Amino acid sequence: MTYSIPVVAILCLISASITFALGIFVFARNPKVYINQLFLLLCSAGSFWAFFEFMLRQADDVSYAIVWNMIGSLWVLTIPITMHFVLVFSHHPLGERKYLLIIILLFYLPALVFLIYDAAQAGTYQFTFIEGYGFDSAPGPSHLLYIPEIIFAFTIAFFSIFTCIWSYHKTPGEDNKLKKQSLLVLIGITVPLGAGLIGIIFFSNISNGLSVAVAIGYLGFAICISIAILRYGLFVVSPKTAADTIIGTIPDALILTALDGEIITTNPSGQHLMGRNRRKKLISHIRDFVDESDFSRMIQKIKQNGLITDEEILFRGGLGPVPVSISASGIRDPGGETAGLVFIIRDITDRKVSERALVQAREKLALMTRITRHDILNLLTAMNGYLDIAEEKAEPLDPSLTSDIIACQRLAERIADHIRITGVYHEKEPTKPIWQSLTGLTKQLMQEMDSLIQITVDIKPVEILADPLMYKVLYNIAENSIRHGENATSIRFESYFEENSFILVMADNGKGIIQEEKSKILLPGFGKNSGMGLAFSKDILNYSGIDIRETGTVGSGARFEIIFPPGAWREENPDD
Repeated sequence: MTYSIPVVAILCLISASITFALGIFVFARNPKVYINQLFLLLCSAGSFWAFFEFMLRQADDVSYAIVWNMIGSLWVLTIPITMHFVLVFSHHPLGERKYLLIIILLFYLPALVFLIYDAAQAGTYQFTFIEGYGFDSAPGPSHLLYIPEIIFAFTIAFFSIFTCIWSYHKTPGEDNKLKKQSLLVLIGITVPLGAGLIGIIFFSNISNGLSVAVAIGYLGFAICISIAILRYGLFVVSPKTAADTIIGTIPDALILTALDGEIITTNPSGQHLMGRNRRKKLISHIRDFVDESDFSRMIQKIKQNGLITDEEILFRGGLGPVPVSISASGIRDPGGETAGLVFIIRDITDRKVSERALVQAREKLALMTRITRHDILNLLTAMNGYLDIAEEKAEPLDPSLTSDIIACQRLAERIADHIRITGVYHEKEPTKPIWQSLTGLTKQLMQEMDSLIQITVDIKPVEILADPLMYKVLYNIAENSIRHGENATSIRFESYFEENSFILVMADNGKGIIQEEKSKILLPGFGKNSGMGLAFSKDILNYSGIDIRETGTVGSGARFEIIFPPGAWREENPDD
């Protein structure tokens, strides 16, 4: 008689191959992800179930069938693995890793007991060969746990399906992709169970029709999961699936609280900052770690603006009082009402140490610079005194020598001017830009230079955000016109707008600046006098984000345009 492999056995082999390949495919995409590891374990268990059914169906000898029936006792482990996967996939609280021991005790341990007992009773099974089906096995009368084992399997299976239904309904309706993923996993888990029930009803003449039907039903499971992967991105990292990992790995402390500040949860960085053991139950209040005045101020700002950013306070945690930068905002519930607060806290101890070190270094440098500047000015004063004496002695002897001494005196005066300019700026440099009335600055310049040159002003009434030395800038430009304009008799102030920037124009009626000198006029060291006045002015402006350019025409006079970008000017309030 010629033996042929039953069609049922071939279907079981196909189911085993496809299911195992699917598990390998998902696992290979990201082996480190917990859900991918569980899915591989689930597919391996389902594949093994289908494979042992194949081996049992195609056996041509009863002893061979007995061996595979004993190995097939492992089928019961598929049930807790399925439950475990569903709990993790659905984000059920019991699926968290901290509850792994509970899962083992509730699901894996009973399955292990059934497995051992079933394997021990493998020799008591009764085998019957059915044409076109292969060997059929039925438990003997001494197998006392067979019915409890089937009840256990169906109970856990139904609980898995119920959990999938719960996951599907709790997924927000607007998240269509996650909704479809949950639905397909639900169908995929249901298919093998449904196939098992069909096997019991329609193959009542076959003792283990349930087992065969479940094995073939894994084909439906594989199809559903494949659709979920290919069409709806199942097992693909998304912002929602990665949220826990992101929160757990960020170096800043993230603390979620109720509206009154009671701490609900935090990430590992928050636990470290507060000096709490992650395993201890977290019952505390944000007020336990910050001053009441700081907390009240932050809450008030959140109520007014919806959030706070970079609020520097002292945080009293397990590391002792440390300076921190806090950003926080309200968290809204689905109804749009503020339901809680989230605080992102950064330890800025290192930043504060660096800031203090920088301040100390600047203070030391400033002290050394003041001393050096003072000594140089004293030496220049002494040198000028000796030059005066030399001039008196040389005058009756050689008039040409007198002119050389006078030139040396002028050079000494220039050096002293440079030292004084750097001194004025050095004393002012740490100062932040301030709002100043441009009209007030021009009026002050008109009064001081009234006897030197005529100044006319026709500008928009604006305030400018500039360095406190802004007046010195205007003075230097005016002085440049007086010194180098030769025939310059007037300076006029005008203004206009250019792409939201405010342009202040200072133009004289002197000889102007030749084209080849326009790009050099604002560079240090260039010029007929000190070469520092305009370069100094440009630096002062640049430090405040303000620019300057020369746009005059030779023969018509020099024309300097000072560009105040958006944010560096505003309309002047007439009431101020």
